[in-house]
Amino acid sequence: MRVKCVSNNPQNAAATHKYLGSSTGTNQSTYLLTIDKEYAVYATARIGKETIYLICDDAQGEEELLAYGGEPDPAWYDANLFEILDSWTDPSWQTAQGTIWTRDGQTMSFPEFVEDASRFYHKLLEGEPKEVETFLRYVDRYSKPHA
Repeated sequence: MRVKCVSNNPQNAAATHKYLGSSTGTNQSTYLLTIDKEYAVYATARIGKETIYLICDDAQGEEELLAYGGEPDPAWYDANLFEILDSWTDPSWQTAQGTIWTRDGQTMSFPEFVEDASRFYHKLLEGEPKEVETFLRYVDRYSKPHA
């Protein structure tokens, strides 16, 4: 799935901040997103009526990860901040009950993430080699528009 940012203002996010994994914090005047920029979505989570996307924001874009490597630091953002450009999702994506924060809701992503989303996400942020390698494989796969 590919989305375009239509707002980087936290005030336009319907999702409660407790669900957002962005390192920008909740007291920022803008998120690290560029309006009209296209982003790949690596996971979606639905909690109640709110949908959020896991993306590589401007703090660390896909191009930088692919060119220079490093430890990925994807962040969760409210879907209201984006417009869907391409709704294609990888056929291997799976759906799981619950999210990394709660047993309620639903998560959809690549198999390694969905198997144990909380563990995978936290190990990824900690820079664990297996999770980093797996995530970078999907960054490479999803960094270009679906043909």
